[in-house]
Amino acid sequence: MKMNAVILIISAGLLLIVCPVSAATADWTSSQGENSEYLTVSFTGSISGANASTASQWVWNFGDGTTGTGQTTTHTYGTPASDDDLIWTVNLTVTTDAIDGSEVIRVADRDITLTEPSLHASYTVSPSSSGDAPLTATFTDATFGRHRIISWDFRDGSLTTTQNPVTHTFETPGQYYVKLTVNRDSSQDSWEKKIEVLNPTPVPLFHTNVSSGKYPLTVQFTDDSGISYGNITGWSWDFGDGCTSSEQNPVHTYNDVGNYDVKLTVTSNAGKYDTLTRTDCINTESGFSVSFYADNTTGRAPFTVKFTSTSTGNIDSYFWKFECEDVHSDFSTKANPEYTFRHAGEYTVTLKVTVSENGTTFSDNATKKDYITVTEAPVTATATPTAAQTTATPTPTAAPAEAKSALNESDMAFAAGNSGGTKIFGLPGTEFFRGKFVRYHGFYQDYLHFITSILGMR
Repeated sequence: MKMNAVILIISAGLLLIVCPVSAATADWTSSQGENSEYLTVSFTGSISGANASTASQWVWNFGDGTTGTGQTTTHTYGTPASDDDLIWTVNLTVTTDAIDGSEVIRVADRDITLTEPSLHASYTVSPSSSGDAPLTATFTDATFGRHRIISWDFRDGSLTTTQNPVTHTFETPGQYYVKLTVNRDSSQDSWEKKIEVLNPTPVPLFHTNVSSGKYPLTVQFTDDSGISYGNITGWSWDFGDGCTSSEQNPVHTYNDVGNYDVKLTVTSNAGKYDTLTRTDCINTESGFSVSFYADNTTGRAPFTVKFTSTSTGNIDSYFWKFECEDVHSDFSTKANPEYTFRHAGEYTVTLKVTVSENGTTFSDNATKKDYITVTEAPVTATATPTAAQTTATPTPTAAPAEAKSALNESDMAFAAGNSGGTKIFGLPGTEFFRGKFVRYHGFYQDYLHFITSILGMR
């Protein structure tokens, strides 16, 4: 330690000797934090009578077995277990940087007493104090100062004395005022906070068995929606083509070309709802095709055939054409007509179909050449009565019926090219005339049939 010079004073035979003394002193102050920082203390050292600079050395002993350095420093004490843990003995040692040599100054030990904050129970909740059921939350004690947890009351029938932290799950929607009770020595305090458990919103989800194909495309929609609490009670489907459904797992058929967005809205028993939209969920391509078949293709005139269209698409109209090169042609606009062929020949059948797709109309056809084969009906020739037979039977008893039968057979024989027993068209060179006769006779028969059907005659 640096000493002041000895001063000798001789006066009247007296010798005065001044003992050497230190000219430097040191001191320190402290400041305690508040609330959650009440265990943290800031220390500031000071020196007088000597130079103090960055080269000076400041060594702190905080009394709890730890040390620090620097003219100013901060130290946090451990959580006290009793009142004895609130009092700490602190000392400071300073080494100065005096010009003529350093000097060590030690400040006498001094106690500090930490002041505990008032006992007020408190806690934090994570991740949130509000959410859908079931809600799981972690509760962390945030009471300042020395204390002990008495209980956690979750207000749903659950109570625990677990210290800290504690995790709890609220299964049912509602408001729960969770209560924490703590004590310190003879003091006790409680605090409660609202935990709000909400009715959850359902989560819409669905899948389909197919997502693309030629129309008409039938799609099975399957609901995969879920909810964490309660039940889903309502489904609202929008298939994107103007059609909707309220079934849980509907089946829907797309009848046109396009890309379709599908929406599903699900609603819970608590009235909460949500919507899922899938863009271009269903993609349909043109499914237009023309085809048909007949229930029979070969027979004798008059030959009735049932035609069935197996065409696909948004069909607007049908046009059937039945034509034979040697006879005539006819038509029908029914979807599945029934037509009678009255004359022999090879008939080519054509079906023309007109469709509409996305506002555009176009057509296509299918032809089956010589599809229907019609042969002549069997004809029985009527023999010419002899004179003897005529004389022997002057007054026939069944003349009307027999005459009618003979007339029919005669007409049939005539149409077939037979004239009694003469067989005019059977002679060599008459085949051309026979063919023309049969053709025009058939036209005449169709004409009569057409007229009588219009007039309602038989």
